[in-house]
Amino acid sequence: MLKNNLINSKELNFYNKNGYLIIKLFNNSEINYFESLIKKKANRYIKKKNWKLKDYHKYSNEKIHQKVIKNTSRCIRVNKK
Repeated sequence: MLKNNLINSKELNFYNKNGYLIIKLFNNSEINYFESLIKKKANRYIKKKNWKLKDYHKYSNEKIHQKVIKNTSRCIRVNKK
């Protein structure tokens, strides 16, 4: 059983019932900041204007995707704040 002082009983019951726990690591402003950094990098290769990050797969192909992400680490590099 998962035991941690940072988890309240409601979260523990959710974990026991569903087998996973939702942890908020970032607030909305940080998520929006990361999204803007990723979109800024992808915009160099994607010709569509005013696209949403959730639609990235519609406007990219394998070649564009390889340019946006670093294939060896499977992550997108962004600058620190």
